[in-house]
Amino acid sequence: MKGPPQHKLLERQLRKHQIIWEELPENIQQLLNNVGETYQHFEQEYNLIERSIDISSEELIETNIKLRKQAMELKNTNKELGELAYAMSHDLKEPLRSITMHLQMIKRIAPEVNRPDVKVYFDYVIDSSRRMFNMLSAMLNYAKINTAHSDFTRVDLNMILQQVTSNLSHMIQSEGAQIHIPKKLPAIKAEETQMVQLFQNLIANAIKFNHGQVVTVGITWKREKGAYHFSVTDNGKGTLIENPNRLFEMFKMYHPDDHTEGIGMGLAICKKIVSNHEGNILIDHQYSDGFKIDFSLR
Repeated sequence: MKGPPQHKLLERQLRKHQIIWEELPENIQQLLNNVGETYQHFEQEYNLIERSIDISSEELIETNIKLRKQAMELKNTNKELGELAYAMSHDLKEPLRSITMHLQMIKRIAPEVNRPDVKVYFDYVIDSSRRMFNMLSAMLNYAKINTAHSDFTRVDLNMILQQVTSNLSHMIQSEGAQIHIPKKLPAIKAEETQMVQLFQNLIANAIKFNHGQVVTVGITWKREKGAYHFSVTDNGKGTLIENPNRLFEMFKMYHPDDHTEGIGMGLAICKKIVSNHEGNILIDHQYSDGFKIDFSLR
């Protein structure tokens, strides 16, 4: 028969109660030995788990340090790319403006340019230059969108929509557009200039690409699950793009074959602004009465 159990806990209990091992019945001795072995196995497993946890904790700390470093490097890279895009757009605008201006000047002072067989090509070059200038301006606006939340203040969207409709008053009047805005809009924590740009782009797009007899644009909103949810709808013909949400990519157009002036940057700018405000923006492809964009702001 084995001697007394080796586990310290059982040894202490035996001493505490002044139990003499040899006087215990054999079956009790066997039971206590089994209990002692179980304790020992448990402690061995516990020690292994504890060592594994220590190793895992060290690995987790190292992984977190690496991830933070990679996130910082990615942030710096994105910042550098944004600065590069800004600089390139800014530096290219002036020579392009100069080219367009001189082409228009040549067209005015050189009679041969106005010959029908020459004029069509000359006009094409001028239009292409003007379009490139507009693209660079849009890229510049995109790069200038500040993603720092330090500029966030309490913004009254009632005042924002008043400013937007004032900015677009000529377009609204010339198209005879009807803009339906709720009587009461919320005040949210946001970047004021970006809110103007967001709503102005959405309303301008709704008017520009709407070829209905009476252009109607509606805005609705609700507060749900800690976010403000907005919808901008119009009564146009929607889009012919198979995956409508690709319109949020740069230089994607509603109707690629349409001759409506535009370069496909408005919704890309909207997406960047919404993302900057921790929200989402999507096109409701199931909306059958025109075009509908849903977005949220937090």
